[in-house]
Amino acid sequence: MPSVIKVKAFALLRRGEEFLVCMGFDAKKNQRFARLPGGHIEFGERAADAVKRELKEEFGVSITEPILLGWIENIFEYNGQRGHEVVAVYEVKPDDPAFSDTEHPPLLDPQEAWIEARWLSTAQARAQGIPLYPSAASLLIQDLTPTKL
Repeated sequence: MPSVIKVKAFALLRRGEEFLVCMGFDAKKNQRFARLPGGHIEFGERAADAVKRELKEEFGVSITEPILLGWIENIFEYNGQRGHEVVAVYEVKPDDPAFSDTEHPPLLDPQEAWIEARWLSTAQARAQGIPLYPSAASLLIQDLTPTKL
């Protein structure tokens, strides 16, 4: 498989101190991890449109206009394979506030390899030993505590 840099768009959806994550598992590392929801930007698609599309596909939720928080370059290893991605991270809010009431929003795409979606705070993630990937996303989340929004 040729090495490629993937370009992705991820969403930061907040519920107080918590944010929505997709839980995954790396079998090679024997490690659970969390990742912000989102996915690949398709050719000819703007990053903001990609994050809207991904949340609609993954959760069936429409979101308000995304606000770009920043770009992250992430070089990583997952299940023994090296990866390289550049990620746009957007602050978003669901059009339907009731979406945030669901403790484990159902993932609609059966192709996704995620174990579950759930709300998680940075304190809960640390206490449970769950890393957030890409790890630089933690810096964006910490910079946006509710008092700073």
